[in-house]
Parts: sequence; C-alpha cells; structure tokens
Amino acid sequence: MSALVDLLEDCQPADLDKVVPVIQRLHAWLGEAAFAGCDKPGFAARLLALADDPRFDAERKLTLAGDLVLLSRACGLPISDADRARLGPLARQSLGALAGEARHKGAPPEPSVMRRHTVFADGLADHRSAAARGLVGYLAALAADPDNEIIDVWVRGGVSDGFGTLVAEGMGPAGRRARFFALDRQPDYLARLIEQGPRTSHFWGVDPLTIDLSLFALIGPTIAYAPGEAPPLQYADVYWSAREAARAKPTWRRRGAPKAFVANYRQAAALPWPAAAAAPDDRTGRAALGLEDGDLVIATAGERLALDFDQAFVDGMGGFLVADPTRRWLVAGPLPDFWTSALGQVLGRQFVHAPAPENLTALLAAADIYTEPFRAGDGEAAQAAIAVGAAVLTLGEPGDAAAFVPEAHRAADADDYFARLEALATDAGLRRAWAADQHVLAARRGDPDAFAAELNAMIRLAYKRCRARHPSSLEGLLDLPPQSLAALRPQGRA
Repeated sequence: MSALVDLLEDCQPADLDKVVPVIQRLHAWLGEAAFAGCDKPGFAARLLALADDPRFDAERKLTLAGDLVLLSRACGLPISDADRARLGPLARQSLGALAGEARHKGAPPEPSVMRRHTVFADGLADHRSAAARGLVGYLAALAADPDNEIIDVWVRGGVSDGFGTLVAEGMGPAGRRARFFALDRQPDYLARLIEQGPRTSHFWGVDPLTIDLSLFALIGPTIAYAPGEAPPLQYADVYWSAREAARAKPTWRRRGAPKAFVANYRQAAALPWPAAAAAPDDRTGRAALGLEDGDLVIATAGERLALDFDQAFVDGMGGFLVADPTRRWLVAGPLPDFWTSALGQVLGRQFVHAPAPENLTALLAAADIYTEPFRAGDGEAAQAAIAVGAAVLTLGEPGDAAAFVPEAHRAADADDYFARLEALATDAGLRRAWAADQHVLAARRGDPDAFAAELNAMIRLAYKRCRARHPSSLEGLLDLPPQSLAALRPQGRA
C-alpha cells in the first residue's frame, strides 16, 4: 500500500474528492499485494501491467487507464515515455471494444458543417480558472464569424455561479449566439446530437478518454485543444496549442501517438485568452508585502506548486537566493505546510508567500523577474507577468509558458536556466530588453481578432481532412488493426 499512500499524500487538496475513490478502487480491484515493493516512479508501469490482465473487461481496463491519467495530473505521478506508449493502445483498444461496431454510412459532410458548431467543454466549476476564461475567448471567436449559424455548448460537470457573468463580460451581445446545455442532465445526448446531423465538433478541456471524440469524428470534422505534453489518446482532425510543432510532434511520436494524430497537430499563432491588462505601477503593493525599494523581487505563481516544485528547481532557486540577501522570492499560490515551513526556515525574510492572491496580475506587478517552474503549464501566470513588465524565464521544454517568450529567452536545461537567472538579476538593461520583446510576442498571442482568424483556418482545415478520410471506421480512427474489435469483447470481470 505504500505507493497508494504516497499518491494520496501528494494529492492536491482540490482533487482529493476525485483521487480518494481512485485509491479505494485500485485497492479493491487489485489488492494490497499488487503494489508491494512498488514506489511512485514505478507505479505507472505496475498499473499498466496489472490492467492488461485478460480477466478484466474493456470497461475496467478503460477505467484503470483513466485512473492513471488522473493520478498523473492530480498527484504528480510520473509516466515515462515507454509507459505512455503502452497507455495509448490500452485506452484505444478498450474504447473500441466498448463502442462496438459503430459505423457512419452517411454522405460526406457538406460545407454547411463549417457553419454549425458543437463545443464540448469541461472545467467550468471555477469561472476564474484559465479553462473557463479560455472557453469564453474560444466562443467569442466562433461568434465573431457572422456565417456561423449554430454555436451549441455542451458542458460536463458543475458550472460556477459566476460563469454567466464571465460570458457576458467576455462576449457582450454576441454571447446570445451561444446556447448552453448541461450534458449530465441529458443521458441521451449522443443520440440527440447524432440525429442533428454532421457539425464541426470542438473539444475544450474534455476527458481524453471520453468516446465522444471518436464517435463525432465518424460523422464530421473535429477540433481539440491539446495543452501540455501528454499525447492525445484519440483522433481529431486538428489538434492545436501554442507549442511549436517542432517541439510537440517529436514528443508525441516518442510517447507512442499514432502517425495520424501527430500529423494533425497545428501550432496556433494566437490563443483565446486576451492579453492580460497591465496593472497600475503601484509601488505601495511591494510595501504591503514587506518588500523594500532595494530588493530584487523574483516571483513564481501557480495553483499546483506542490507538484510543480521539483528538487532541481527548488535547489537552484535556493542557491540563487542565498547568494544575495537583497533577492526576495515572492511565491503566489497554495503550498503545503512542509514547503512553507522549510522555505521559511532556510530563506527567512527572502521568502514571501501569498497563498491566495485575489488579483494575480496586480500581485506580479511587484516582481522584477518571473521564474516559471519546470512544469507543463502555466501560460496564464507567465502572460500576467509579461503584462506588468517582468522578465519571464522558462525552460523550452516542458511548458506552455514558453509560447509567450521568444525562443532565444528559453533555457535549455536547469543549469542554463539558473545561469540566465543570474544574468537577469545582475543586469537591469537585460531585464528591460527581455520584457520588451516578450510584451510584443504576448500581445500577438492574445489578439482576439488574430485568434478568430486562426480558429476559422482550423475549421476549414478540419473540414478538408474530414472529407479526405470519409468514410471512416472506428478501427481506423482508434488506430486499431482491422477486424480487431471482435477479439476485444468483454471476457467477464475479474
């Protein structure tokens, strides 16, 4: 049970209600002895081996694959490239078996599908989240095209009370063009949507294992947002994010994504998040945090810092800070007690913690440099830091934050990262030059008109690809061998 206990202890508090049932299920299905002698780094390989047990039917295998994805996100469970290459086929084989002999024998989609849109979205329980704000920007881009006749949004899970206000503020009168539906309240939503005929289906923050991605790809064009480094588990005509194709595609190939999935990736030059508004230059904010005029303030922010702070980052930051007592580290976001206690003891007054900032952009106005941890996110915090004039430092890989800084500013590895940080700390002119260049790039990334044009191009591309592959089979979309589904029928539960 040690590995299961470790994962539970590493879970982010906001995800406990999701992780506890997973831990309980793994113990009930696989038994305590299944993970004997298994540590956290070896957990993914062990779980994948156990999930491959022929006693498990497709439903249970898919559940275990989903458990692995959740534990990776919520508990920082590492999944090696080799394990990801095993996870993909397990998930797709299970999806294929559960979907049965799904076929679509209709005619190829007509150009009208490019004017009719269904958007599937998750992650709206907090209207302040990047997922919620990005969705509103995405819908605003769809609504900006007067030729779009239908914009239906199907939402899974809870929706924040403030989401309606966010839509009103972000879309204005155009918000009336989007119709919202609660997917959880419509158990027959698949049949209902399929009966409506082909549309362009968009996927925003959805569970990568929901069969909707593959089923709607049988009918019409599909477009899916693909942040981070995890390769997609199902087909889409267009996968997109801000990461350069030259970085994203090799990572996906290395992690076992089928060729068609990799080929369909596209870098978006603009994003649905508007450029962050600059906070006023209010130096009293520094004083309220106990920062002095002579301090060099380095900020780091995030909602999952307990997982983002790996040893290389924390050790490097510690060495950088103790080299000069005027360097102060402003950490914005929740941290477990053991981190705040340890950092406070080692760094003393050089460590400043703001566990729940009301306005992240205003808080980051106190910073001279923003240091991005070695993580797959968080472009939002980097974008806010650039808006207030801080110089942003990030690795080139992994990370969405790299999309907001010129390639010449991205560090190659940890050693290069802290060498660059030292150079920025000792050269105010370099900081100003970086900040100016980053501001120009971030403005391009956050231009709503540019994103509307980008999305329109992706819709046309998805339609072209859908027409080229029609008719499609579920085996083909899931990259399964022909006639493989019959062999994947459930054999009985363990």
